[in-house]
Amino acid sequence: MSGSPTSIARIRNFGWPLASFAVLVAMTAVLSSQVAGKLEVAVRHFASALGLAAVPVLLLLAFRNWMTKERAQLSPWRSGLGLSSIVVLSAVWLFYWGMLLVASMGALSHSFRGSEWLSLVLYSSLLGFVLTFALRGAARSQAISAALLIWASIQASIYI
Repeated sequence: MSGSPTSIARIRNFGWPLASFAVLVAMTAVLSSQVAGKLEVAVRHFASALGLAAVPVLLLLAFRNWMTKERAQLSPWRSGLGLSSIVVLSAVWLFYWGMLLVASMGALSHSFRGSEWLSLVLYSSLLGFVLTFALRGAARSQAISAALLIWASIQASIYI
């Protein structure tokens, strides 16, 4: 039984968001329940690694897809909101990892690492996630995946 090219493309578009959602669910489970120490460390490192490596790739793919295919098909306001989602998610990723890099060098004061900055990053990623629904096709699924991985990566740095 062979599927049509449209159905294969739709299934492929759901692959990244489903995998990203699975990482987010695993990270939430680690935060909300007692799990073995080795499993917790493995899940946290996996979420952080995906947040560091996969998010910029997904955002570049989403931007390329938006630029080449989707921009001409969307109305100007929807195209602007879609591009805004990519920009917001890129800024959140850069700010979060830049903040962690500077913090690892010991150059940040203790107050800069407070929950206010973390909530700013989390809510900004939520804004980027909501704006991704203005996109269409592969660009939407890639941007949604990036937003979910950013959220999971941020959660990986929270120790309760």
